[in-house]
Amino acid sequence: MKYLLFFFVFTFTSLSTNFAQQDKIEQLVSEGIQLHDRGNYKAAIEKYEEELQLDENNSLVHYEIAYTCMMSKEYEKSLYHCDKALEFATNEKYLIYVVKGSVLDLMGEIDKSIELYEEAIELFPDKYLLYYNLAITANNNKDYDKAESAAINSIKLNPLHPSSHLILGYVMDETNKRISSILSIYYFLILEPDSRRTSQAWNLLQSLIEQGISQENDNRITISINPDTDYELSFAEIMLSMLSVSRTLDDNSSKTDEEWFIYFTDTFFKMLSESKEDVTGFWREFYLDFFSDMVATDNVEAFCYIISKSTKSDSVYYWLSENSEKINKFWQWFEDYER
Repeated sequence: MKYLLFFFVFTFTSLSTNFAQQDKIEQLVSEGIQLHDRGNYKAAIEKYEEELQLDENNSLVHYEIAYTCMMSKEYEKSLYHCDKALEFATNEKYLIYVVKGSVLDLMGEIDKSIELYEEAIELFPDKYLLYYNLAITANNNKDYDKAESAAINSIKLNPLHPSSHLILGYVMDETNKRISSILSIYYFLILEPDSRRTSQAWNLLQSLIEQGISQENDNRITISINPDTDYELSFAEIMLSMLSVSRTLDDNSSKTDEEWFIYFTDTFFKMLSESKEDVTGFWREFYLDFFSDMVATDNVEAFCYIISKSTKSDSVYYWLSENSEKINKFWQWFEDYER
């Protein structure tokens, strides 16, 4: 009986100690994350290392140190803690691969980074962040085919991930696939219409729309098309340029910037819609079908004003403030759209 009583007391005491230790670790993790978020990386790392004294095999703590060390450019230390986190982790292991792959990329070990991502994708084929980070690294390595494939796979897994559309747009621009880049950037701007990255994306969209068009001193307009352009949507290159040039016609020259952008976008999507039967695969099923349905449901005007927010135009803000019904209609359609 005394033995049993001792056993129960010992067990209860041990459990109480473990729970108290776990609470302490969780508190320290929370404090470390707050320090990290404030940019105080040194203090955050010190806080995490204090946690390791309580549990040196805690994969979450090793992960947080690895991530913070990456942000503070302590890459070798980050890799050490990535490996420790992988050794002890049981849940969300793919996130550790994301950090390790990013660190290798930042260190210039691009081939090792790509190899690691591909290894992780074999283990976790349903994690879009692995494909997205592979796209980033492959793009840095100028392996544009791999980057395009990875970005598309990321979008298929998470269609509402803005950065995947953005990197796809940049990759398509690098490979002179102008129409593909425009579609990707358009979609990114819906998902992220007003952020630090939006202005750069908006400027890229405008430059792609006007690409290859020049006006001589005698007002003659020249259209240049890359003769080496050959991809699934290249049929629309000349149509896009002709549409862009139509800005100078009498019917369009008096339009405001906002009115012209709406006219251009609506006409561009209609032209693609009329030719989409000749397109197969991802570009047809994801982008062309989506923008065709946007035209069919009369949502282009609201779409154009929403993605124009980065221009900081007073007329854009005024329209947005006066047309809540059209905006709500657009977002309801966007939410209900089956991807």
